[in-house]
Amino acid sequence: MKALRLLAAIMFLTTGVLHLYIAIKDLSDPNFILTLVFGIVYLAICVLLFMEKKFAFWLGFIFTLIPLVVAPFMIDINNLEWNMVVLPIELIAAICCLILLIKMRKE
Repeated sequence: MKALRLLAAIMFLTTGVLHLYIAIKDLSDPNFILTLVFGIVYLAICVLLFMEKKFAFWLGFIFTLIPLVVAPFMIDINNLEWNMVVLPIELIAAICCLILLIKMRKE
């Protein structure tokens, strides 16, 4: 369970840094604020996972579901390559958090 939690934390660290990079790279992007906020939230979830906070599993699962559900409707052709990198990382993080939630409920 510790390895899965660390994998999720690393995924959140990676996607958080990528979101911040994407936001700062193009300040004129209409989704600048949203991308910046998600980057900060993902980094906060990463820290909570490293601190072994159980509610971080819920936050991680919920906050990764939002872009996974909404992204197919908002994909910008200019940022397609970033979405092809970020969305799979978020999917892995969501699956890790879901598995951790299921294991936590069984204990």
